[in-house]
Formats: sequence, C-alpha cells, structure tokens
Amino acid sequence: MPSRQVKGVKNLAYPVFGRNGHAIASLTTPFIERIDQAPVPTMNEVGERMKTAAQMLTGLMGLNVYWEPGLGAG
Repeated sequence: MPSRQVKGVKNLAYPVFGRNGHAIASLTTPFIERIDQAPVPTMNEVGERMKTAAQMLTGLMGLNVYWEPGLGAG
C-alpha cells in the first residue's frame, strides 16, 4: 500500500495472530525503492521475510493460521 505521507514509499505489513485467531500485533515496515545499484532485497523479498517472521510469531502464540486454511479469517 502506498504511504499516505511520503511519495514513493510503500508500506508492508503482516499480522501476528493469537491463539484465538484474532490479530494481536502487526509487523510493519516502509519500503523505498533504491535508484542506485546497491545490493538490497527487493520489495517481494522483504515481504517474504516479514511473512516468515509473522508466521513464526503466530506459531509461538499457538496458532498455525498461515498454513491452516480458514483459521484466523473473519
């Protein structure tokens, strides 16, 4: 989602769910695309890393929502 405050910034966010399936936290980071050739992760790579971290935290909270379809939704 584009930032509402800064042009060119995209905000990435993944929820962390608690045992009851409700979101209890969020991992959020701004992403700014570089114009130089610095070796940095792409937005998709950052998103996958964040998703992995959110999955781990959700699992530690006692829910496997990311790999059990239908849980945590709604």
